[in-house]
Amino acid sequence: MAYSVNFQQSNVADWIFDVQATDADTGDAIDFSTATEISFVMSEHCWPKITASLSNGMITLPVPTTIEVSIPASALQCVRSGGYPVGMTYEVNGEIVQLLVGSVSIYDGLARL
Repeated sequence: MAYSVNFQQSNVADWIFDVQATDADTGDAIDFSTATEISFVMSEHCWPKITASLSNGMITLPVPTTIEVSIPASALQCVRSGGYPVGMTYEVNGEIVQLLVGSVSIYDGLARL
């Protein structure tokens, strides 16, 4: 079962957010420390536009039960205003789990540094 999310994000600012989840059967917090990969993707026309992952360093685990996604403003500055689908998966013991799915509304933040 995937969580449903909706974000709003400027294309001139860093996009940083945390994800925590609970096991639907036990209610316990999910420990992501054994995940071999975690991936968050924002796509455009079915093609990945931005990919954050453990392997590229844009996803970290500040604590075992928290996923932190950190996408720098430089990765967003060429993204046009509009709506984009997003999704996140993780892999543990060879099993790929869909953690979340939803959308992000990117708006033009105008003031660029």
